[in-house]
Amino acid sequence: MEVRAIGDLVYAAYGSNPHIKETGNYSWEFLKQHCLDHYNSMIGDSRFENGISPQEAEIREWTALGKRWYTLEEVPFDVTTAEEAYERWANSTGMRHPLMSGIWADELGIGEKYGRKTVDLYPLWTEAVRRLQENPQFANRHLFSYIAATRLDPAESFAQMRPFMKQMMAGNYGFAPEHYWPESRSRPGRIILQTDDLISDFSPGWEMASRESFERLVPGAASQRVLTLFTASEPAWESADIHPEYDFNVFLDSQLQFIATDPAYFALRGIQGYHSGYTGEEQLRLFARLVRHYAIEGNTKRLLETNYVLPHLKNPDFVDGMKEWTIQPAENETGRESISARTVPGMGVLQARFHAEPGTGDAVLWMRRSSERPNAVSQTVRELTTGGLYSLRLLTGDFKEFETGRSEKRLHAVSTTIERGEVIPGKSFQTPVESGYWYPSGGFDRNRPYWLNYHQVVFRALDETVELTLSDWVKPDASRGTDGEETIWNFVQIQPYVE
Repeated sequence: MEVRAIGDLVYAAYGSNPHIKETGNYSWEFLKQHCLDHYNSMIGDSRFENGISPQEAEIREWTALGKRWYTLEEVPFDVTTAEEAYERWANSTGMRHPLMSGIWADELGIGEKYGRKTVDLYPLWTEAVRRLQENPQFANRHLFSYIAATRLDPAESFAQMRPFMKQMMAGNYGFAPEHYWPESRSRPGRIILQTDDLISDFSPGWEMASRESFERLVPGAASQRVLTLFTASEPAWESADIHPEYDFNVFLDSQLQFIATDPAYFALRGIQGYHSGYTGEEQLRLFARLVRHYAIEGNTKRLLETNYVLPHLKNPDFVDGMKEWTIQPAENETGRESISARTVPGMGVLQARFHAEPGTGDAVLWMRRSSERPNAVSQTVRELTTGGLYSLRLLTGDFKEFETGRSEKRLHAVSTTIERGEVIPGKSFQTPVESGYWYPSGGFDRNRPYWLNYHQVVFRALDETVELTLSDWVKPDASRGTDGEETIWNFVQIQPYVE
């Protein structure tokens, strides 16, 4: 007989669809088909009217299986007394609903937020937590707090959290440090050629330092952590998929394998992927499978057999100019060239490439449209498996809009073609997306976004190689765009699509 201890396996969050709506609708039926069997805890909608949640049927179905349902609540930064903080949490849906198990508070840290200093607020929050624990009405409820840090160092800076964390642990409440890792990439002294090179790039020292910092602050706190990984895969809000030459799916798989096999992670309370609103349907489905693969079945080998380094395209982000690309310009007169590689400072910031090195995403392919003939660049896509599914993802922008600081929500008059590839219509689209709301750059911010276009094409390879062409005409014989319009392109990625 084999006995396994399974911790909190948390889905976040039901009711939150991807911000790029063409990605999909994460309905209850969709989640039942692809995700729910792999989780035992659900974070849902916090709305509660006349004693009823809008997700009442789902709550009843879920909790009837013995699983836990929580709601996501804000940390009350606007309170001035412990009574206010207590009332805020005590009257939350997760605490009041008879079938729910508590709340997740988003998010804690140190410093100043919304004009309030956390050093002044922690005593109020600590007293509020104590009162929750003393109220028999909440005996079977728990509060989990997201923490915007993986390490509580230096200890003296985080000392203000110590009484709060002690009180949390007195009620078996939990912490969710945000382990938001952006994609690793090759750099001097650490070259990544194979997935095993990526694994060696992960350091056991990361987790040991995190564990020790929690233990140093409050003994036992490290085992109360629900590790929260960043599954964000869609561009423009926040995306951890920041380098088109690497496979983010393999990156997620490798993170979970590292956590499952490195002794430093022993005795975690649980794991969670954050957050469905930032995550494409492919990665949402995949992460659920990874949770089962490692956290339930206890596997130690990777689920995906593909390599982290993508071999299919060369120079996909134009960091080496037009190298590897075949150019067919509409105009080629010296001084009037209609295709070139350029650097657009701040473009990568607007694309919200999470924690990327400065300048990442600023290299672009630039085209100036002609009414006479299309501009086009092409490259042979290599090392495909005949019959295999792949995704093409890329971003386009309007260069003049970037220069003027005024951008319009619209579809760009451009096209992508994949010769010897069978396009899957239901999973292929082009859509406007606004620049990252946390990432101002130039004249753009959350109130005045820069509008990109996100392109996704899922295709079946009909040969071991296919020909990819990018053009600023919508068809070879039709422009449908403004003469002289300047289009910029980057993040051209082709990787295996996970069904």
